[in-house]
Amino acid sequence: MIAMLKVDVSSLPRKGAAAARRFPLALSCAAIAAAALVLLVDPREQGTAGRAAWHIFAAATLGLPLFVALRMFAERKGWKPATTNAARIAVVVFAAACSVPVAADPTGLAVGPFAVLCMGVYPLVTLAPFPGRGEINGFWHYNRALLARFLFAVLLTQVLVAGIGFAGAGIGYVIGTGTPVTLYLRVSIVISVFVGSVIFLGGIPARPEELQTAFDYPRWLDILTRTILIPLVGLYLVILYAYGARIVVQASWPQGRVAEYILGFSAAGILTYLLVYPVREKAEGRLVPAFTRWFFPLVLPLTVLLFLSVWRRISDYGVTENRYFGVAAAAWLAAACIYFIAGKAKNIKAIPASIALLALLSSLGPWGAPGVSARSQAARLEKILVKNGILAAGRIRPAADVVPAQDEGEISRIVRYLAERHELDRITRWCEGGPKAESGQDVMARMGLSYDPNRRGHDIHFMARDARSLKVAGYDYSVKLSAQVSGANDTWEAPVNQPAGKKEAGYRLFLDGKNGKLFLTQGRDTILAADMVPLVWKLRTEFKDEAKASPVRVPRERLEIAESRGFVGIKVCLSEIVGTERDGTVRIDNVQGEVLVKTQP
Repeated sequence: MIAMLKVDVSSLPRKGAAAARRFPLALSCAAIAAAALVLLVDPREQGTAGRAAWHIFAAATLGLPLFVALRMFAERKGWKPATTNAARIAVVVFAAACSVPVAADPTGLAVGPFAVLCMGVYPLVTLAPFPGRGEINGFWHYNRALLARFLFAVLLTQVLVAGIGFAGAGIGYVIGTGTPVTLYLRVSIVISVFVGSVIFLGGIPARPEELQTAFDYPRWLDILTRTILIPLVGLYLVILYAYGARIVVQASWPQGRVAEYILGFSAAGILTYLLVYPVREKAEGRLVPAFTRWFFPLVLPLTVLLFLSVWRRISDYGVTENRYFGVAAAAWLAAACIYFIAGKAKNIKAIPASIALLALLSSLGPWGAPGVSARSQAARLEKILVKNGILAAGRIRPAADVVPAQDEGEISRIVRYLAERHELDRITRWCEGGPKAESGQDVMARMGLSYDPNRRGHDIHFMARDARSLKVAGYDYSVKLSAQVSGANDTWEAPVNQPAGKKEAGYRLFLDGKNGKLFLTQGRDTILAADMVPLVWKLRTEFKDEAKASPVRVPRERLEIAESRGFVGIKVCLSEIVGTERDGTVRIDNVQGEVLVKTQP
């Protein structure tokens, strides 16, 4: 592997020292980033210290590529020390400013947006020595050298980390004590971040402009692209087109995860396109020319699937950072396809340059992902609160009626989303008086709701307080109703009367648990229907103060439903009703009671 990458291991110390002289500020950023990460892995360093370490890490991580790109650009342009130093000050200010809007806590929520922000600065390292539109050959060979050096740095540092891990485990076994996990993580961070940066920076070409005259194309790269990457990209393309055909045939919406597949496939395909770029017209066989000719035209239709997949989620649940980035990636991919299909230049420099620009625009400013997402979720919350009467005249008040479980769960999830991003001010501006809300629980309490972001539905269980005898006057039959209609058996039926010696069918009762209706039928005809769903909603509103109890005990007469049509009538007298409510839909699982039926005038 090392031989294929053309790396001289014996020159590592000399090149490391040269890197320290050439990129002192970049290596300083690597050291600071490693030190900040070492602090972050310590569970004791939480709170203010942990947040400070996180922001320092973010600033140093952004500063590292910026200082490298600045050095490369200054060397190519022949800047004087005064100009270079002024630019260095600008880089420090820019990196520090960009670290401010990064999420305050180093949680999983911060990783995605921060990674996109890094995509706005790291491509500058690939562009800095070749700032113009020309010198494409030198640009390609320079980036090939960067890729080889990066792979070598990763390989060497991770082998070293694994070796230290095995050595620590062996020592612990011999002396009978284990190696602290935190210590191992700290050593791994220092090796991976700082030592890896020294190795990588030591391999950056000293005079990249001389690579413009290079024409070598590694044999290992030819084998990798022609026998592995291009066939795999072709296979993924077939799979995605098959999925698209199924969507068209079934007339259904694409699922959310298809966006990840399309973006992953597109990234692999574009990387392959860049790797074969120098030999796209002179490679052996027809595979490489065919790939470079047809890749972008075949990807363009998939961007429609990508847009539809992300837009479906946005229309249902509003904008989040991930969906914002999904739309931005879809727009970029569509633009890249059009450029490489219809453009005359087809300059591969446009790929890293446009990625960097889009990533920066998507991460910073009021038009960026954090601001747009917070406004979108606040707007969704406002709409739900107004619908349920919680927000009126710009002020929050406790809910007067029972809020559907789906809405209550959705309110909780939006509040949690805003609280995790320190955006609760978008809600508290609706709160009049009282102390400032410090958490999602405080906000939900002011609405008179319980805070449960995981709620997707609500259990229903009402039972009669007493078991009084029923008055059957005016009815001809009494049928015991004891129906368990959950799971596979979601219906129940029972005969009302079976006329002796007559062929015609008598009356029957039929309960459909899915829609909560009890039908009185005669033969194939439906005579009457008693709907239990309105009864459930009425009970939830009337007895909302007892809603936390299970079962909720109510007067017997509140569990009655009467329906009539001409001289035929039914009266459903329930003693117990059990079910679930989810997404605003009620399903009946179990009912007990009596059904009185009148069939004679």
